[in-house]
Amino acid sequence: MSLVAATEDGTATAAADAPAKWQLWSIKWWLIGTGTLAFAGLVGFFAPHPAPLAPAAPKAVAAAAAEDDWIPADQPAREFSLGDVSVTTYDVRLNTASGGRMDTLATGTLGAPDGAARLTIYRPGDETVPTSTLFVELVRRASDAGLAVLRSANPVEIATRFGPFEAAEVEVSDGKVNVSCLGFRRIAADEPALIDGFVCGGEKPPEAARAACLIDGLALAGPQEDAALQGFFAPSHRQPTLCANASQAAVETPMADAESVPLPPERPLERRRRVVR
Repeated sequence: MSLVAATEDGTATAAADAPAKWQLWSIKWWLIGTGTLAFAGLVGFFAPHPAPLAPAAPKAVAAAAAEDDWIPADQPAREFSLGDVSVTTYDVRLNTASGGRMDTLATGTLGAPDGAARLTIYRPGDETVPTSTLFVELVRRASDAGLAVLRSANPVEIATRFGPFEAAEVEVSDGKVNVSCLGFRRIAADEPALIDGFVCGGEKPPEAARAACLIDGLALAGPQEDAALQGFFAPSHRQPTLCANASQAAVETPMADAESVPLPPERPLERRRRVVR
């Protein structure tokens, strides 16, 4: 069927040329649309783009970067001593970014009859002091010594001349021997030094009094320019301590942040007669 168009005088003319007109209109609009898109693309290409935002570093990466700031000091000055206890090794780590310092004093040999001990004095710089449970802190300190913590009991509180310490019996291993130790720490925001460490027994687990005596023996090896640190170690700062009375038992006050880790096996209960009513 052919298309027709009516003129003003009523005569009909063939509209065979109508498809050609629609094709011309289609091509015209296609050219306009294509040109508009091309122009917009060129504007977008040459326009300045803001720099992409860098993704936030994961917490684990940030923590690892902070740990990399700590380096061992070469021939460090010994600023602390343990009184009459002979120090086997004295290591110092410095935080190159913030000025923090960690002094670690070690005595004895793990598994030896006389036992062993490690004590760390941490003086923070401008870095953020990490907050963690006692178990996590002991795992970190044991790792520094090449040891692994196998299990831990619930924390208790022991008295020292610096004040109460959080302590827990732990079992550590160097891959050859497993030894029972008593881990401890004291963290107070208003004190110039944070003290932690562990005492390991020889043939038997260490007593709380032994840990208290080790902590009480910590002293400055010489004069200090830091008045706050000097006052912290002054004799007038002394508080009631478990070391003064070795027969005194530790105050077994469970801590709120105790870790859910395997505990040492309990002693079997005595048999009781069953009463039948």
